[in-house]
Amino acid sequence: MAQMQAHRLIIEGTIIKPNMVTPGANYTGPKPSRQEIAESTARVLRRTYVPAIPGIMFLSGGQSE
Repeated sequence: MAQMQAHRLIIEGTIIKPNMVTPGANYTGPKPSRQEIAESTARVLRRTYVPAIPGIMFLSGGQSE
C-alpha cells in the first residue's frame, strides 16, 4: 500500500487481484478447512489493504470451490 500511495495511485479506482492464503508446497501439517482458508485470507486482506479499495477479485488458479 505504501508503494501504491507513493506512486500516487488512485486507491478508490483500484481493483486488487491477490491470491488466497493456502499452505505452501512443503507444508506437511493437517489440511486446513475451507473456513480456515477463508478466515486467514480475510484477516490478511484486512491487515494489508485500506478500506478505500473498492474491489478485491480472485481467480480460481486451479483451485476448486
